[in-house]
Amino acid sequence: MSLRFIKGTMKKSHLISLFLCLVLSILCREFYKQDFSLQVQCFLVVTSLAYFFPVILTLSVSESIFDKMNSSIGRVALYIGLLLLPYFIGILVDDRICLRPGLNFLFLGGWFSVAFACQRFAKYRPILIFILILDIWLAFEWDRFVLWQGSLYFLNVLLGMDLVILFFPILIRFRPFVMQFKWSYLWSKPLHQYSIVFLMLAVPCWILSGFLQLKATVDPLQIPIQFLAIFFFNALPEEILFRGLLQKQCEQYVGEYWSLILVSVVFGFAHLNNFPMWDYRFVIISFVAVLCFGMVFRRTHSMIPAALLHTIVNTTNEILFDKVPLI
Repeated sequence: MSLRFIKGTMKKSHLISLFLCLVLSILCREFYKQDFSLQVQCFLVVTSLAYFFPVILTLSVSESIFDKMNSSIGRVALYIGLLLLPYFIGILVDDRICLRPGLNFLFLGGWFSVAFACQRFAKYRPILIFILILDIWLAFEWDRFVLWQGSLYFLNVLLGMDLVILFFPILIRFRPFVMQFKWSYLWSKPLHQYSIVFLMLAVPCWILSGFLQLKATVDPLQIPIQFLAIFFFNALPEEILFRGLLQKQCEQYVGEYWSLILVSVVFGFAHLNNFPMWDYRFVIISFVAVLCFGMVFRRTHSMIPAALLHTIVNTTNEILFDKVPLI
């Protein structure tokens, strides 16, 4: 991206994004303020601000930004290096906040190699994109790519979204999802319809089955914080991967409806280990919920309404019910 383009058309978006990043980074201090000194807390606030910025900027600017970016492999490598710089500083600041590199940089090297191959070998591009999607997903799902530990795991999630934004839309020119946030999405009919379908029909059935148990008390002050945390660290990254990348990629081969069902089944079984005793009921909950997310995605042609519905479902679970893992 040229500096002239940034100054000419994105100045306002940059300022808005920086403000939102600062607010969110300060809120993230709640995750770790009990564990670290004030100096380390300040360092982590700056780190989370740097990790939030690519995500918030992508949400706040026109989707055409990616069409105007002309980034070489060297420039993307520089961006990734800047994202990893706080990690190396963190190792020196406090040995409790960062894990040693280990195999994590083999993952980075592997992802970079596959992205490079996507540019060079057009014949195998669809297969390589699938490999890149699944490799990134499994690395995070199985907790193999973990640079920031303990209460700082949210930084890994943000870093993962940053890498997806760098690898897919910019480096290999693969951008099947719309990530821009629009206020009109909040009044989207599909979002409201499928929210009602899931919350009014599915949840009562699972309460009667004994899977969900209502909490004795509800703290309304926690709802906004829970909503933001779930949106950025649970719903948005999963929707980027499953709806924005995997579902759209599958549609090219099996069509829209079979792609929706296939990805919903994969998503359901991916949550098999999220509940004690590998409870099959949670797989069913996840499958039904993701059918709703996928239908919202299909009808709006955007990932953000699906992520909002995902957030509504998980925030409802987190606020009202006891000991239910996030979908």
